Amino acid sequence: MKDVKILMDKIPCRQPVLEGESYYMLASSKYRYSLKQISLSQMSMKYILDYIDDPNFNKHEMINIDQQDEKECLLSVYDEILEKMDKYLPLFDIRSFRKKLHDGRDAFIALPVASEEKKPGEVDVIRKVLKGLHANADITNLAELGFGTAALGALVSTGGIKISDDAVFIYQSPTGLFERRVKVSDLLK
Repeated sequence: MKDVKILMDKIPCRQPVLEGESYYMLASSKYRYSLKQISLSQMSMKYILDYIDDPNFNKHEMINIDQQDEKECLLSVYDEILEKMDKYLPLFDIRSFRKKLHDGRDAFIALPVASEEKKPGEVDVIRKVLKGLHANADITNLAELGFGTAALGALVSTGGIKISDDAVFIYQSPTGLFERRVKVSDLLK
């Protein structure tokens, strides 16, 4: 039998952990939520406003909308999301979410811009992708991109979350002004 050493008596629910480039919150022994968010360029934000959040231009002014191709604009937003996800969200390698989003690019291009007869469009897919990548517990189904039953944002490790020796537990005051960091490697000493 292998010797077991208990490093911590309790780990609180929603405990922030920094492990390599991944910054996440523990939800249970199997679930975690990303604590990182991507920020998109001003142009992508304009396209999201124009075609997704405010297509009737109630919240913003209509600028150069006649010179824009909807499909090209939405594809550029999707591509930028993929680029930022590859650079900043390595946690989404769990359950191959990054690979599935890249593999689903052709399926995204084949979709209509807007929903048609219970078939989601590119606008719906971008909304779902942003929801699934957001730094919270939201999950979303992307069957239209070939995800099957895996819900984007459900960062589940069926065998339990394995925390490396390099991981850091981050304890913050309720205001966020004070912070204490505890390395797992220091607990092993």
